[in-house]
Amino acid sequence: MVEKKTAAIAVLCVTTILFMGLWSNSAQEARTLNSKYVKAIEDYNRLTTDYSNLEAEKATLEKDYSKLKTFLDGAKAIAESAEWVSEDGRLKVTSEFIISGTYYTVRVNVTNVGNEPIDKVEIFLFPYVDGKFAETYLGYDYHSVKNLYIGETDSHDFTSITKDMTSYKVLAVAG
Repeated sequence: MVEKKTAAIAVLCVTTILFMGLWSNSAQEARTLNSKYVKAIEDYNRLTTDYSNLEAEKATLEKDYSKLKTFLDGAKAIAESAEWVSEDGRLKVTSEFIISGTYYTVRVNVTNVGNEPIDKVEIFLFPYVDGKFAETYLGYDYHSVKNLYIGETDSHDFTSITKDMTSYKVLAVAG
């Protein structure tokens, strides 16, 4: 009978040892899984914050893009450059539209393509806002050239034109 008790105790000890080993492995696995779960929660919180920041940045970029697109669409209404010869055939005139910082610049070149020197050339810039002459630009819209020789070119920049200008006309008169 002692042998049966000893055998039963031995079986019980082996079972307990096996169970403890399994429980120990399960406890270690549970700690590992818990650690991974805590890290996943931290990553989720960080990613949620990053996503919110990116959404805010996206909204700002969309607003800036909208402003830029509106500006560029308005600028497309103005010819980037033009070239023509005066009615009397003595002047070749070119104009170039330049975006310069917060203002527009219109560069006008006049070239004497005639057979003799020109004593005086008057260049006028007429800026328009929504099809109406922009009287507020008076004072910035006139340039005079004296003694323009055959083949010679004079260049003048009309500067500080505000960005509400939607079109312009150039008049060059040889005197």
